[in-house]
Amino acid sequence: MKVYRNLTQIKKRETRGRRFSLVGLGILFVGLLASFVPTWINPLDPIQPGVMGFLQQYWSWVSFAALFIGFICASIGSYFINRYARRRWPGSRFYERPDEVLERSMKGLDDKYSYFAMSLPVGYALAGANGITIFAVRSDKGRVT
Repeated sequence: MKVYRNLTQIKKRETRGRRFSLVGLGILFVGLLASFVPTWINPLDPIQPGVMGFLQQYWSWVSFAALFIGFICASIGSYFINRYARRRWPGSRFYERPDEVLERSMKGLDDKYSYFAMSLPVGYALAGANGITIFAVRSDKGRVT
């Protein structure tokens, strides 16, 4: 079986997923710190100049906005990591991406077949004598037989 992968696209999206996850966690941490402002600064004290004054007035808005934005960024990062990052699959000894697991599952096919991973408008496709087969890959626990 011939294998065609767009490795540059896979690497870019994996990096994008890791960055989004880290940025999302960082924003969530900023929101956590903003929620502690009322315990650090007495609300009855006069408003301080600068960033602390802004946080003293709008700590709840900063905390809620950070919660929303951080959750969205972490979810986007999780989406990309689940599809493009290497990980250990149930029942396997190897760290593989989903396209490598699918390739290993089709290892018995001869050179009449071509496997396309992230190199066509669809995610995973198999072209052969019987036509084109498009795979919708899902991550389920357990072994599929």
